[in-house]
Amino acid sequence: EAFRSGTHKAMEMQWMDKEDLMQYKSFVYGTTRSYSLYGSTLSSLLAIFFILILPANRWIFLLTIIPYVIDFILISTYPSYMNEHSPKEENYWKDFTQAFKGLKVVIFDKQLRKGLLSMALYDGIFKSLKDYIQPIMKLFITVLLVNFMLNSSPAEEEFYLTVILGVTYAIFFIFSAFSSKKAYFFQKKVKSSKYAMDLIFYIFAFLIFAEAFLYWIQIPVLIIVFYLLIYIFYNLRRPIAVDYLGDVMDKDQRATLLSVEALIRSLLIIIFAPLFGYIADTLSIGVLFFWLAIMIVLLNFIFLSGDSKFQNSPD
Repeated sequence: EAFRSGTHKAMEMQWMDKEDLMQYKSFVYGTTRSYSLYGSTLSSLLAIFFILILPANRWIFLLTIIPYVIDFILISTYPSYMNEHSPKEENYWKDFTQAFKGLKVVIFDKQLRKGLLSMALYDGIFKSLKDYIQPIMKLFITVLLVNFMLNSSPAEEEFYLTVILGVTYAIFFIFSAFSSKKAYFFQKKVKSSKYAMDLIFYIFAFLIFAEAFLYWIQIPVLIIVFYLLIYIFYNLRRPIAVDYLGDVMDKDQRATLLSVEALIRSLLIIIFAPLFGYIADTLSIGVLFFWLAIMIVLLNFIFLSGDSKFQNSPD
C-alpha cells in the first residue's frame, strides 16, 4: 500500500509536469481526492444496504473485489508516458543501492525531512485515533435509540444503528470532499504551503484537546461534531502537504520519497495503535487525547515547523 500510494501520487505529478500544471498541485490533487471521498460517501450508503440485506458480512468482502477490478481497468487507460519504467542496463544490485542512496536526501535535506515527517506524523496520529471515536459514536446512537424507542427489539435497534452510522460517515465524507476541493484556495490565503501545514497541525492539536475536554464532561454530540472537524481539517491539509513535497523533492525521486512517507506513516500507526490502546485502557481516552495534544504542539513547534523557501505568489 505504501508503494502504491507513493507511486500513484508521483504519476499524478508527472501528468501535471507534462500539462504544465505543477503550480496547481494542491488544486489538482485536492480535486481528485474529493472524488475519492465522494466515492467513500457512496460506499457508506451502499454499506447500509448490503449489511441489511446480505445473509453474512463475509459477502461484503467478496463485493469489494468489484471496485478493485474496475480500478485495474481505469489504471490501464492512463497515458503510456505515465509509466516511467524502462529497461536498465545496470545490474539489479546497483539499482537497489541507488534507491537507498536517494533516501539520504530525506536525512540531509531539512525542508524535505520536515515535510515528510510532518505529513507522516499527522496522518499516523489521525488514523490511529479513529478507532477511539467510533465506539463513542456507536454508544451515543445506542443511548438515543434506547431513550426514543422504548419498546424496540434488538433487531430494530441494530437496524437503526446501522443506518445512522452509515449516514453519519456519509456526512463526514461529503464534508471532507468539500474541504479537500477547497485546499488550493485555503493555501493561497496563507504565505506558504508549509505554513498552512504547520497551522493546521496546531488546529489538529486544539481539536484533540477539545475532544479530551468533551470526553471528561461527557457531551457525546459535541465529540462527534469535533470529530467531523478533525476529518475536515485532515482532508484540507493532505493536498497542501502533497503540494509542498512536490516543491522540495526532485522529480526523479518522487515515487521513492512519497512511498517512504507512506511507509513511515504505516510504521507510526504500528507503534501508535498499541501505545494509544495501552494509555486509553490504563488511564482513559480523555487522558490520552490531552497528552497527545500537548505532544503534537511540542513536536510541531520544536522539530517540524518552519523552513519553507517557497512563498505563495498571487494569481
